[in-house]
Amino acid sequence: MTEPAASFWLDRAGSWQPPDPGVLPARADVVVIGGGMTGLRAAQRAAVLGAHVVLLEQRALVGGATGRNGGHVVAGPADSTAETVRLLGMAAAREIWDFTLHTVNAMREFVAAEGVECDLRFAGTAHLAFVEKELAGFEADAALLQTLGIAAQPWSRAECATRTHSDAFIGGLFYPHGGQLWPAKLARAVAAAAARAGARLHSGVQVHAVTADGAMLQVQTSAGALQARAVIHASNGWARRLLPELHNVLVPVIGQVLATAPAAHMWDFGLVANDGYEYWRQLPDGRIVLGGMRWRSATMGRDCDDDTQLDAETSAALRAFLPAHFAALAALAVEYEWSGVMCYTPDAQPLVGALPGRPGEYIAAGYTGHGMPLAFMAGCCVAELALGAPPTITANAFSPKRFDSTTL
Repeated sequence: MTEPAASFWLDRAGSWQPPDPGVLPARADVVVIGGGMTGLRAAQRAAVLGAHVVLLEQRALVGGATGRNGGHVVAGPADSTAETVRLLGMAAAREIWDFTLHTVNAMREFVAAEGVECDLRFAGTAHLAFVEKELAGFEADAALLQTLGIAAQPWSRAECATRTHSDAFIGGLFYPHGGQLWPAKLARAVAAAAARAGARLHSGVQVHAVTADGAMLQVQTSAGALQARAVIHASNGWARRLLPELHNVLVPVIGQVLATAPAAHMWDFGLVANDGYEYWRQLPDGRIVLGGMRWRSATMGRDCDDDTQLDAETSAALRAFLPAHFAALAALAVEYEWSGVMCYTPDAQPLVGALPGRPGEYIAAGYTGHGMPLAFMAGCCVAELALGAPPTITANAFSPKRFDSTTL
């Protein structure tokens, strides 16, 4: 199938030879569909638990959203905490914060234990307001975060100007736990760990259908059929292709990201503005990675899982953003630009768990553009569920059961 434009993360990650999986077997205990962070982590955890695991990726491993995002890892819900409390309640908001904080800590422990060089650092993330409505939202979040015991620091207009080197922002909310990383490098390390544990990772294999076959599941692929005791759907923005009943629940959304030439040092921390529609960070070598602006597209990128094209309006807006708000970056060249497929859900929370009406099938998908602080443990959770192992952590707010037949 057609490959999208190379992302900075994938192009500059260095040479990598994925483990040779051999010939596609006829049977497996667990088949994982999707070779990004979720699927690789699910494969690794299931293999460690003793299962015969086969992972199937339609393109190259780490070639989807994991290798094509903005490189942020910030605990918390995809929506604001205030909006999450309004929609789901305080207990669910606390559960989501606990899950994402656990995920970030698990990633940090894996990186340390495996000696992974993926530029993981926790220099904080600043959420910045252009207008009063955003600032009021930050104030509501700050009050709730204090109740939840989550550290967050309000920034005044003057502090924003000092810390960001721009007068564009009227205030902000700084999350000191916010992190940044080179996502493709971390995912490659998870792939290596999965292979060492015995998982077989097959790239270039497209799954056409999953059907019941007695006590087993039949997985039809472009490389032939195989049987499995359990199937884990971990293809995020492509998941609804195999799960038509979730067509209105798992909505693919295209996002665009660019990387500039190296610039003088501006920020150690990550930055987010316009209610999350723009997000950027500076790499140690001075390059700036900026994503967002999909609101400039007529469709806002919704209902599209084709990441081989770039939207011209979004591209123009991205290229204008840094010069418009940071005088020091007026002449900065763009070296890379790419797109990636995200997956949004109606309540901005992922689906993690057993699929209703599909015995033996599980899902971890629908991160609503917020996959890095979720996927690592979401993959672990579904692997444990599929094998009946004691759960490391759970999140009832992510249960697929919340979307019943009247919602789908």
